[in-house]
Amino acid sequence: MPVEITKTVISDTRRLVAADGKRRDLTDSKAPGLLLRFGVKGAKWSWKTEIADKTYRIEFGPVSEWTITEARNLAILASSMVRSKAGNPDAAWLHARRAARMGVQVPAEPEVLEQPEEPEEPPQPRKPMDFHLYNFKGARTVYLKEVERTLRKDTHRDYKQLLEDECLDGLADLKVSTITRARLARIAAVVHRSGRERYAEKLAGALRTMWNYLGTDLHTARSGVEPGVMAGLRAPTATRTERGAADPKRARKGRYVPPMLELGRILAIARSGAFDDAQSTAIELLVFAAQRRRPIVSCWRNDFVPVASGDRGLWRMPPAHRKTAAMRDDADDHVVPLPPLVWQLIQRRKKETNSPWLFPQYRARREGMDITHMSPEVLTRALLMMPGIKATPHDIRRAFGSHGEKELGWTKHKTRQILDHAEGETANDVTSASYSLHDGTHEKWPTMLRWVEYVEGFVQPAIDADPRLLDVDWLKCEIAKRRREIMGLDDGVEPIVA
Repeated sequence: MPVEITKTVISDTRRLVAADGKRRDLTDSKAPGLLLRFGVKGAKWSWKTEIADKTYRIEFGPVSEWTITEARNLAILASSMVRSKAGNPDAAWLHARRAARMGVQVPAEPEVLEQPEEPEEPPQPRKPMDFHLYNFKGARTVYLKEVERTLRKDTHRDYKQLLEDECLDGLADLKVSTITRARLARIAAVVHRSGRERYAEKLAGALRTMWNYLGTDLHTARSGVEPGVMAGLRAPTATRTERGAADPKRARKGRYVPPMLELGRILAIARSGAFDDAQSTAIELLVFAAQRRRPIVSCWRNDFVPVASGDRGLWRMPPAHRKTAAMRDDADDHVVPLPPLVWQLIQRRKKETNSPWLFPQYRARREGMDITHMSPEVLTRALLMMPGIKATPHDIRRAFGSHGEKELGWTKHKTRQILDHAEGETANDVTSASYSLHDGTHEKWPTMLRWVEYVEGFVQPAIDADPRLLDVDWLKCEIAKRRREIMGLDDGVEPIVA
């Protein structure tokens, strides 16, 4: 694609060639056929045109010999000569032009209207999408628009969350052509070190895919990104967590079942005042309802419906908020009964916010963005920062199924009903799909009543085992210390730039 060759463009291209050693050609938009070819040994002007199936070309010489204006004049003269059939711009013609430039008399040439000599203009402020000027922020905007256009809404949401993570804020104003794979790998390593190992893998994948897009034919001229430059970008290898496995790759992942005393400890910390009300309520709902992170943080006020005398209610989750519903093309709500203890949490939370979201976002991540709901990462980080807690949000769901079936005696079918694994039904169950259209809450109430009562019974034992859980100052200090650790602010590891 032709560009207007300026001193700044020449300098930028020289830096790119010096960085990767690859040859680059620039075609000038102001003079027909003018070409500036860059290599590791320097840059040279040349001219080329095709008329009547015949190709004419000539090399003018190094960029240090001819100014931009002089090179354009040569190209214009050469093109005019060929079109008017006044001659062929060859080596003798070029020699004559050099001699004329030095004041030596040369045979007259066909009269051609030349552009007047103009002093080089100082560099002007560039437009955001000018040559090789994609910075990370601009490139991200272009890429996310393409993701939104071509992929599913959930995919766009996930990529947007990953690429707008605070760990990437330090890249915002850097040209993507100057960002190295090593730098992105260091950022992924810091995230990995914080305990978010799976998140680090996803972050590296999102960055790798974005760079692949920037290296396509449509965008490489503006981004300066070469195809495949991030092909090897990976997060560090996952930590081996299961003891005794001969091959770490064969170790079973995600099998931790938190003991009930740990769930009681989570509730005690959530109620201590160490977290704000929104986070505390979301954490309690996570433990009591055993649902995934995203449905919890993205729930609406209107999703909660009172029943009976109003001291309890139902949580209706639309299909769009649920992972398994999308997989099964399920159009029904997933309904979870909320016993009185949990219903009181919801009612108190409703009084503390006027937002349509039960857990609104604290502030927009970027200027101009809408404020929607709390990020799912808030729940993950909250558990990571709690002293003495090993469980992740998904481990709590595993505790519900494991302890419920082992200690409380319910069946795997009842576990599936609450965890939204096809609501306990098979995918081809015609009776459930076409005839039995109730929401199944008559079977779910005993399960949820028993679970909430059982979990609540471990809060006081957790406090008795560690009375420091009542000391909010100690908790805040430990949470702050853990936050510094997971954000990579010590031990010589490059910190996350906010």
